[in-house]
Amino acid sequence: MNPEQPIGQIVEAIKHKQLHEGRAAEPATHIGPSDVGGCRKRTAYRRAGTPANEPTYWLGAAMGTAWHQYLEGVVKNNHFIHPDSALDTSNWLTEEQLIITLGEHTIKGTADLIVPNQNLIVDWKTSGDIMWVQKFGISRQQMLQATCYAVGAVQAGILEPDNVIAAIVHWDRSASNQEPTI
Repeated sequence: MNPEQPIGQIVEAIKHKQLHEGRAAEPATHIGPSDVGGCRKRTAYRRAGTPANEPTYWLGAAMGTAWHQYLEGVVKNNHFIHPDSALDTSNWLTEEQLIITLGEHTIKGTADLIVPNQNLIVDWKTSGDIMWVQKFGISRQQMLQATCYAVGAVQAGILEPDNVIAAIVHWDRSASNQEPTI
């Protein structure tokens, strides 16, 4: 691609914005549920406000954000439910802000979908390699992230403490596999 041509300039502008402004909405020292159970050194650097050394793969994150927004609209507008369905979505919560207290620590996070009448919390994921997820399952970090959301929903009184179901639903970013992995 020739960066001198208009399309090249547009693509370069998008890449620059994402690389330099991409996820600046939250302070660099904020620790959220997605940091729990991950790399301890990365979390320590983040808490200290130290910028990451590795290049940021922004496209996957942007696609994940777009997919989350799409699914939120689908759920809120009941676009996926057949009119004759008995499924009650009236109390479903999407993109619900939670405060999670773990011992003396408090973290904030956003749960993708909470279904109180099923005592269910859902964390949407987009995966570049869905076959890996299907073969090996979810990561420890993803399990702990979903658990943090479940704990926060229980602490907020949205879910009952007994028999909470935390589901992680992986969607294939490449779209080569149309079925999600749960």
